[in-house]
Amino acid sequence: MSRQLVRNKGWIVALTEHRGMGSSSERPNKNSDWGYYKLISVEMPAYLQTVVSFYPENKIYLLGHSLGGQLNTLFLSHLLLTANRELYDRISGSIQVGSPNLYYRIYSFRILIYSFLMMIYIFLFGYYDGKLFGFGGVQPKMMMYDWMSIVHHGKWTINGSSHDLDGGLKNIDKRMLFITLGKDYYAPPRTVQGFMEKCRPENSSLLLLNKEDLGPEFVNYTPKLLHFRWVKNPTKLADYIEAWMHQEDNES
Repeated sequence: MSRQLVRNKGWIVALTEHRGMGSSSERPNKNSDWGYYKLISVEMPAYLQTVVSFYPENKIYLLGHSLGGQLNTLFLSHLLLTANRELYDRISGSIQVGSPNLYYRIYSFRILIYSFLMMIYIFLFGYYDGKLFGFGGVQPKMMMYDWMSIVHHGKWTINGSSHDLDGGLKNIDKRMLFITLGKDYYAPPRTVQGFMEKCRPENSSLLLLNKEDLGPEFVNYTPKLLHFRWVKNPTKLADYIEAWMHQEDNES
């Protein structure tokens, strides 16, 4: 994905690799645990500070997919509530692709049942094995508890944070773009809109895309595959994001 965006769009792309992913030496198990707070309070500020040091004059947009989009918005809320204006002011906007509001009343009752099965497994083994459940990969216990907080209660309660990060989403005054990918099985349009509604309406835009909008190669993809396969050829999606970015330039 990053190579295509650099080659086809000329973007400068900085990738983040959180602990437990890719080449990280730390792997989730019953003796190795972390949650959202570690990522948004330690890792993401370090990533952003590094990008700023290399590109001090460039506009910076956050782009996250699924859980990554949730982390982006909670990170912005964290920066505001901890008065870290230096980093907050360096961000021009945030793009969330296929990032749902997981509250069971918005998502579906099945996710509530699914979450209780997850809790039983985590209680027994000390971590979450998405390979067994068919979604999510291997994740640490605390990460999944944070994830389940919105499933059960309709708002994120982030372990380790003393702030209402969910409530703080309404204070974010950055431009926010929420994108749906056709009839995405894991992030249906109503759930992406439900996530957007947690943020300021005057700063937030919802982009509803059909499979045809992403390119002819996506037409035969199932709703489950759509959630993941867009990264294989993101050029069309990048066109829409670029148009949204230029809209700000035209308005200013």
